Amino acid sequence: MFVVLWVAQGLLAVMFMMTGLIKITMPIDTLSVILPWTPIIPLWLTRFIGICEVAGGIGLVMPTLFRIKPILTAWAAASLATVMLIATLFHMTTGYANMIGINLILGGVALFVAWKRFTCKLFTPKPETHPHYLIKDPEYWYLRDQNLL
Repeated sequence: MFVVLWVAQGLLAVMFMMTGLIKITMPIDTLSVILPWTPIIPLWLTRFIGICEVAGGIGLVMPTLFRIKPILTAWAAASLATVMLIATLFHMTTGYANMIGINLILGGVALFVAWKRFTCKLFTPKPETHPHYLIKDPEYWYLRDQNLL
């Protein structure tokens, strides 16, 4: 499950960071060819959505990777799932219902990541902060965190 979760987080991070960077950097004329809904909303909102997607993509990986406030990964995933829900509703109400498939897939994967990160402790504590820092075996910490020892 550990590998599946990290693969899901990595793929989500890449997808959101790519689409966010596109929304931030591309001129609106070029962007409207790729994303036909962009002329409907103001430019500042498109850029803001892009910034939020890049921040969410970073938040999916960095806190857990560096073991600094890993709960932020769960909150980033939950926030991106909310963004995908809003995007789905927006696409349905504006006549772009053919675009909701990717929103549902990304939202579902984000919900999976949020669920697993909120409910399971699949990361090991930093050795410096744990009293038994001499035990280096990651499997020991995983089993201990799951109360299997």
